[in-house]
Amino acid sequence: LDDVMVFLGLRADPGLVSVARHTASMPQYVVGHLDRIERISRLEQKLPGLVLAGNAFRGIGIPDCAASSAAAVTRLLAELPQ
Repeated sequence: LDDVMVFLGLRADPGLVSVARHTASMPQYVVGHLDRIERISRLEQKLPGLVLAGNAFRGIGIPDCAASSAAAVTRLLAELPQ
């Protein structure tokens, strides 16, 4: 938490912190996850400037998270006025 606060330049303690540890296991999405993600994506497209990214969407691994972040940045840059 200290590292994140320094990186983001935050001075106040967060109001909520949640840590999920998956020791010796690989997290799994629940049945219906892809349908839920498609609905979220359609709603996201209706709200310019809102871009969601992370392991909760289309992959839990580091490469998936990096791809999710890169796609989010690409979408945000496409919305900037030229």
